[in-house]
Amino acid sequence: RFIKSPNAPEVPDMIRHIDYAVKLVGVDHVGIGLDTMPSVAGTNDFPDGVDRTFYWPAERGYGPGAGGAAVFDPKKLPALADALIAGGYKPDDVDKIMGENFVRVAKACW
Repeated sequence: RFIKSPNAPEVPDMIRHIDYAVKLVGVDHVGIGLDTMPSVAGTNDFPDGVDRTFYWPAERGYGPGAGGAAVFDPKKLPALADALIAGGYKPDDVDKIMGENFVRVAKACW
């Protein structure tokens, strides 16, 4: 599920989103899919100072006026993990959210 934001989501946006998902389906079924895309050389269709790396391309049809949908900067994942622990999540649950749930499902499916 995308986080609706005119800018790239920050740690507090992600925390709210994770809290919602955990309450909805439980910590064993929540993971982070950042959907980062590589920068496209020669394109300048984003506001000044915005790194295209962390956006879906406009041709995918996401975002305001199909201009792209902002996604979370993966460089902020350590801060997100710290914020989850500070917010009361157990370290084992943070590990699940940060990737172990995906590994478990992948092993079960493949």
